[in-house]
Amino acid sequence: MESPVPSGQGRHLWFAGNLVTIKAGSGGLPGPTVLEAHLHAGHAPPLHVHNDEDEAFYLLAGAMRFRNGDEELDLGAGDFLMVRRGTPHAFRVGPDGARTLQLATSGALAGFMEEAGEPAPEPAMPPSTAFDRERVAAVAERWDMTVVGPPLS
Repeated sequence: MESPVPSGQGRHLWFAGNLVTIKAGSGGLPGPTVLEAHLHAGHAPPLHVHNDEDEAFYLLAGAMRFRNGDEELDLGAGDFLMVRRGTPHAFRVGPDGARTLQLATSGALAGFMEEAGEPAPEPAMPPSTAFDRERVAAVAERWDMTVVGPPLS
């Protein structure tokens, strides 16, 4: 997948080798989070739980393998997945990368992304995919998320 440039307004962040644009929401403020994520091939966050917010994924492009609780499923463009708070979930991005719209019921997801990521100087994919899992897990705890297992293989 080529390095896409998102349209519209938002705060662009580089997170875990990906481009994330926060369209709505801010850490510490009430209200939902809406973000657009351009995910590199193979990106796989660890199995984790959002303790106090629901999260939804709408896949705009690409393919992803998801674990949602005890269920594993493959999603493609146009598919939607709802993850209820307290449900362990993880995903792995397919070989062509993916673009998602993610929604969360509080500002915690935005706050986590803002703290764990870094401002992107331009709306483009970052130059590398370095990812410090231990640091990100510590930041997640501060935003009421808990890492409970490894990434999907």
